[in-house]
Amino acid sequence: MPPCNDELMIQTEPITLSPGVVEGHEILVRYIYRREWVDRESGELLVTALQVNWINVAPGPSAGLSVDRRSHVEGAIIHQRLFDRCLAAKADGIQYLAEAVTSDVRSIIHPGDQSQALCVLDAAEEGNLAHAVIRTSVQRSRTSMLAVRDELLATFALQEVQPTPLDDQES
Repeated sequence: MPPCNDELMIQTEPITLSPGVVEGHEILVRYIYRREWVDRESGELLVTALQVNWINVAPGPSAGLSVDRRSHVEGAIIHQRLFDRCLAAKADGIQYLAEAVTSDVRSIIHPGDQSQALCVLDAAEEGNLAHAVIRTSVQRSRTSMLAVRDELLATFALQEVQPTPLDDQES
């Protein structure tokens, strides 16, 4: 995976299977399928949905918080992927899509040095050309990343998806 541009923290060239570099206007979709990731009363995404170690990662292929680029995947496929993740995790049937705008994610500032905290990189792979990752370009201390994670949470809007009963799908 190509690195982030040091100054702009955006990917400067696409990877082999890529539909292209992730643009600032693109909507990013994160699949939410665990009850402990959502406050059911307030409808807010909880910190457990975005672990610091998912975004504060050492360089590597596809390392980071996995998201899909909405403009590169059909709605029916998004719903199928959400269902598949619920099934694989033996989750309890809640289904949400968390959406954020790429430019909002990239505008998060690291509190320590006021630099851009996160980049969004194309991570297209066979079977999912819409795949992207949110990550740091430089690993930082866990403590410093807590504030970044909280700001990242605030960029995501939750949309509840009508749950598909797992029992109906397994028979």
